[in-house]
Amino acid sequence: TESGKIVTVSGLQLTGLDAANYVLGLQTTLADITGSLPASTPGNSPQNPPRMPAPQPSATLDVASVSPPSLLPSGTGSTFMPSEAPSGSAGSLAGSADIYGTGQLTSFQLNTRGDTYSLTWNASTAGDKGVFQTESPVFRQQGEAFVAIGAFHIAQQGNRWSATPSNGVRHDLPAISQTGMRHAATSIALPDGSTRQLRVAINADGILQVGVPAEIWQTYDERHILLFAMATARQQLKINASAIMAVAFHET
Repeated sequence: TESGKIVTVSGLQLTGLDAANYVLGLQTTLADITGSLPASTPGNSPQNPPRMPAPQPSATLDVASVSPPSLLPSGTGSTFMPSEAPSGSAGSLAGSADIYGTGQLTSFQLNTRGDTYSLTWNASTAGDKGVFQTESPVFRQQGEAFVAIGAFHIAQQGNRWSATPSNGVRHDLPAISQTGMRHAATSIALPDGSTRQLRVAINADGILQVGVPAEIWQTYDERHILLFAMATARQQLKINASAIMAVAFHET
């Protein structure tokens, strides 16, 4: 018997509504290894013992000693807000940003409830009556290519924006033309008191390009960044959500 040998645990599974948001890391533990002896056969005698095959190890695993699985968020390009729980839970965060591009910060509230992410501005939005909606695929640049990170149903009603996952949108990004390109920027306050600019540009095909500083990626969830970009396009460029056909993120 050998004690303290490292063995790999397999066959563990995650269950529940949020299981798809996580993956199990490699699980190991310590075990005692005991060699299995062959059964004796007639004709074997002490004077002429048979040749013994090499023992085949068998492990006795104490399940209670296995460390809890490491839960790793699946997918790429997303970070959770400091006060936010993973998808399927609820959370909120307050902040401020120069949504109108006037140099004045306007306060906002970010909320997460189930799979719906929302952004509410604490200011009136003159002229925004009714509900504006779109189904939009979202991409993020990785190297020279843009990779699909999801598709969302986007809705605006007054000063509230929301994003909910959608399965009915093609995950194809058309070639990005520079024709009719229009630009805007929103300064967003960070927890340390500094601000960073989220830059947006939309072309004649309705593709919204969003330049995101690393500090904003690290502070906000990509779905809330999506809503920041949509609101910026609406307030500064007067673009309705229904006119945006796709969103392409890149880090600045």
